[in-house]
Amino acid sequence: MVVMKGVSKTYNGKTVLHETTVSVKQGQLTSLIGPNGAGKSTLLSIMSRLIQPDTGAAYLEDKPYSVYPPQDLRKR
Repeated sequence: MVVMKGVSKTYNGKTVLHETTVSVKQGQLTSLIGPNGAGKSTLLSIMSRLIQPDTGAAYLEDKPYSVYPPQDLRKR
């Protein structure tokens, strides 16, 4: 399971994610919908560890992303 807790991200003074909490269970079909600029791509970039959130944390299987080496995260 991937869990994002209280994730926020701001670009150039504009907040695109504000204390967002999401959980996605393994094998669950999930879609993100919303208007342009709603933060969908930013959330997915944080989930895939391409960018770091300004606040909050990401967890995989109840452990913070930071405990996983990048190659282990890609496998999961």
